[in-house]
Amino acid sequence: MKYIILMSICIVILFSLIFFLYVDDLKDNIKFLNGEIKQYNNEAEEQENLIMNLRIMMKDMNYKMNTMQKDIWNLRDRKIINMNPTLKQVKEFMINDYTDEIEWSEEYDCTEISNIWISNALNKNEGFFSCTTELEFKQNEGHIIVSINTSDQGIIYIEPQKDKIIYNLEVGNNYCNKVNWKCEYIINKITNCFEFK
Repeated sequence: MKYIILMSICIVILFSLIFFLYVDDLKDNIKFLNGEIKQYNNEAEEQENLIMNLRIMMKDMNYKMNTMQKDIWNLRDRKIINMNPTLKQVKEFMINDYTDEIEWSEEYDCTEISNIWISNALNKNEGFFSCTTELEFKQNEGHIIVSINTSDQGIIYIEPQKDKIIYNLEVGNNYCNKVNWKCEYIINKITNCFEFK
């Protein structure tokens, strides 16, 4: 009888130890999972902030684009804007334009610099029409430049950061070679406003 009582006590103690070890392990797992949840919540909050900032930037860009488009149509309707300048007119404008002196920064990226160039070209006496062109590179990066449909040379491109005229731009070209930069960005896609119907 003593043996059975002793065995029962040992079994109870053994199960109690196993239970406490299991509960302790469970507490560690819960603590770990709470840390993971907190980390995921932080990451989700960062993503939400990023999305909110991108929406604000997109709204701002849409506003700027709509304003610029209204300016273009107003100028065109008043016959002040030249829709197809000559290459000579473009070159004359570039001599006095300061856009290439703006240093690239977070505030003045390629999109902003291109928009400044376009705005300057529109607002000068007898201004002319130009638009942005988006270059997509095989390296999954992009770049914005300016395009102009000239009356004598057809579509030409301007790298406004360098005041460089590019006469021939095709998919497969290394853009850096076109503007004398030391890099290698192979053009995968070219999109400009003259392609929209």
